Amino acid sequence: MILGAGFIGSECAASLKDKFKNEKEVELVFSDQYPVKKVFGEKIGEYLAKEHQKAGVKLHPGRKVTEIRGDGKTANAVVLDDGTVLDADLVLVGTGVLPATKFLQGSGIELDNRGGVVVNPFL
Repeated sequence: MILGAGFIGSECAASLKDKFKNEKEVELVFSDQYPVKKVFGEKIGEYLAKEHQKAGVKLHPGRKVTEIRGDGKTANAVVLDDGTVLDADLVLVGTGVLPATKFLQGSGIELDNRGGVVVNPFL
């Protein structure tokens, strides 16, 4: 069970499905319509979703996790906001990152609304 379909979640889903083939279910839960949509847009996100599905990854788009169940040491299930309970042997959480660029504020270097450094197509 992978929570989040950004770079980390998508790469882990592909790698785990490749490693375990048909031995284990790999499920990807994410709140957006498509994986990596925020970074690459809808068309690439849709393409990646189709590639995941072709590989056998089970997608749960537009869902949020309301609970991770377990014994306090090991997670064994995830509850989604629609009440669906998904059993899990492993829960990997890809929560994303924000750049640590506060020190650049006021420096003249252009930052976007999330604090990322604005660059040209060649970085």
